[in-house]
Amino acid sequence: MIRNIILVVDDEEHMVSLLKQALADDHTEVIGASDGQEALDLVSNRHVDLIIADNNMPKILGENLFLEIKKMDPFVQLIMITGYPSVTVIVKMLEAGVSDFLIKPFDLNQIQLVVKETLGRIERWRNLRKEWMAYKKRGIE
Repeated sequence: MIRNIILVVDDEEHMVSLLKQALADDHTEVIGASDGQEALDLVSNRHVDLIIADNNMPKILGENLFLEIKKMDPFVQLIMITGYPSVTVIVKMLEAGVSDFLIKPFDLNQIQLVVKETLGRIERWRNLRKEWMAYKKRGIE
């Protein structure tokens, strides 16, 4: 069975821990990072299907993290969580291909539903993503 890998990025340790517990199951591994730079390092070295990140973090803002990761892998799905929503940031993230937004505080059932929908999209795109990765390895883009 294919295992999905979710990366939760938030400088609030309790938020990372809460989402790890709420989203992990037999088919989903959830890993965490405490800032944007740590997340970027993780994604550079391992496969990740979905990133859920706060926008306001030290070192690299969530919005900048998303832009960098989308350059590396356009198939990675991104969900932004923030306690300080701004129309400017939301429009920038929509243009970058963010999958969804959640405003803190959010209900765990809400994020579980959004993640389930997003993982369905990931599953539908899995073969296309594999083909793209094979082309990328051969230097064809």
